[in-house]
Amino acid sequence: MPVPNRLRGRVSAVPAAVLSAVLAVVLVAGCGSDGAQDGGGASGPGGAAPLGDGGRGVRVMAVGDSLTHGGTGDLTWRYRLWNHLSDTDPGLEFVGPRDGVENRATEGEDEHDGYADPGFDTAHDAMWGRTLDDASREIGGTVAEYDPDVLLVLLGINDLGWLGAGPDRMHERVRGLLDEARKGDDPPQVVLSGVLPTQRGVDDPSFSAKAGAYNSGLDAIAEEESRAGARVVHLDIADAESYVPDRDTYDGTHPNARGELKIAAAFADALHTEFGYGAAYPRPLPETEFGPQAAPEPAAELVPGQGAVVTWDPVPGATTYRVRWKQRGEGGPEGADQVWSRARPLPAHVRTWALEDVEPGSEYTFQVRADKGWHKGDYSDGVVVSAHA
Repeated sequence: MPVPNRLRGRVSAVPAAVLSAVLAVVLVAGCGSDGAQDGGGASGPGGAAPLGDGGRGVRVMAVGDSLTHGGTGDLTWRYRLWNHLSDTDPGLEFVGPRDGVENRATEGEDEHDGYADPGFDTAHDAMWGRTLDDASREIGGTVAEYDPDVLLVLLGINDLGWLGAGPDRMHERVRGLLDEARKGDDPPQVVLSGVLPTQRGVDDPSFSAKAGAYNSGLDAIAEEESRAGARVVHLDIADAESYVPDRDTYDGTHPNARGELKIAAAFADALHTEFGYGAAYPRPLPETEFGPQAAPEPAAELVPGQGAVVTWDPVPGATTYRVRWKQRGEGGPEGADQVWSRARPLPAHVRTWALEDVEPGSEYTFQVRADKGWHKGDYSDGVVVSAHA
């Protein structure tokens, strides 16, 4: 559906006496200002043009990779930011060419029904595996089509981790992205985040040094690329929110619920402080729950030639499943202290598992657990299969 062009200010006919008075006030005010820019309204801090045009809510486009896209069962930091900003801007719009999360159960790329709560403006411009190079080739057309007032950019970890790009090359890509995004007549403001800390950076000092060198160059790029009415602001989320991978991610890279809150809070504070938009994010940040919020509901049966086969439906948020079983009866241990055996973890799109070697006369109890990275869920109720003698 076509997106309307940004509303423009209109000049109405004004009686001469009123116009003369207004001009006099403007001239007096102008004499007292030192190089202030005309931003079409009251400027935000730093001389930036205000976000939006007064005739509608602000249009925000989140530009990123998997950290922004999210996966099945996630709320995403976009959800948390939307709920905060919409409190003060009822006309707020999130815009972009996509509106879903990655469906881990089907390995689908963009599934709208996968959100833990889809009750927000879900549009975005993010995709798992995306790099700065990818984004720089696409961003010009996307900005032209969706006409955002501000871009929230969180990219770079895939350039470092997958492509092995060095800081200098990544800085070139950032400049290219900014040039493409702001080549129109009415360019958006940009909040540019550095790459977030990862467990790989903790384990590999050389990788951490590359990430640090990339991030340390963004202040200068933001200053050089800023221009009247179109600022670029570098946001250091790790410093602003004490973001650390062992507490704020579920796998060393992707944000858990607490990490989502920290990212949303950092962007909200930057919009408020740098552009006078919205309010600072409330502190302290609320406590959150981690991992899948439901256990699987498995079924089990004996299948000739396959053994005891266990199946279950997808659990939102699961990245892996674990099956465990115990045996009693002929050939199996007796008593209350039966030992659980455990299968290897299964990826989220695999939801069936078979115990091939079942002993006649034995009874098997199976349970399944859904995990999200290193956040462990609860095991399901047991399901029982009897192998008749």
